[in-house]
Amino acid sequence: MQDLRESRARPSHPPASSPVLGTLVDTVDRERAAFIKEYFHVEWPNRSIYHAMFNTDTGDEAVIQAILNFLQQSQSTGLAAD
Repeated sequence: MQDLRESRARPSHPPASSPVLGTLVDTVDRERAAFIKEYFHVEWPNRSIYHAMFNTDTGDEAVIQAILNFLQQSQSTGLAAD
């Protein structure tokens, strides 16, 4: 059951060596930039509009720990209230 949920949650991507991957990355970047410009009126990537950015390539456990650490730190500094 877990595998089925994960396969729905994680879209499949072409292999890293595939020429299709470059096109996919470019498409996602253009869509992301258009969304940010439309709704936040800033150019993407504009790191100043985010409280935090996480490299999800480090793996689920590392990302979860980084998020928990960020939340703990931001609660103590008042950043999370923004």
